[in-house]
Amino acid sequence: MLFLALAAAQAAAAPPLPDQPQLYRVLFADIHQSLLYVHAEIGFTPRWTQGYDVNISDLNCAQDGRAALCRFRLVRTPDGTARDIHSGTANNMLGCRAELRYARGPDDAPEAWRVRSWPGPYGTPARTTMRCDRDRSVSAD
Repeated sequence: MLFLALAAAQAAAAPPLPDQPQLYRVLFADIHQSLLYVHAEIGFTPRWTQGYDVNISDLNCAQDGRAALCRFRLVRTPDGTARDIHSGTANNMLGCRAELRYARGPDDAPEAWRVRSWPGPYGTPARTTMRCDRDRSVSAD
């Protein structure tokens, strides 16, 4: 009986969070989907990103089993300009957080780390746990 409980616990365990470039891909996949369907509740719209390169900085994630909470900044710079991700104003930076889950994806996709989401009402696109707001640690212009 103890052997079965141990086997079940090992099967339910999640692998560690992926490395930083892979985490960026997970977060940007959610950002792009949210922008595609104009989910303004995430804290920004396609207009905020239009004409800008958008990057993630200061990513920090804390894992708890099959869940993780990530905090990061979204930084925008005009397309094609040199960038310093630690300079800028509050108009160009957002403080964000997202809950990640190690779970199956839509249409029974294999388990992987994903931003936690749930189906939208009445067949609308999925909603996300990602939320961004003005970064209060940066001066306004």
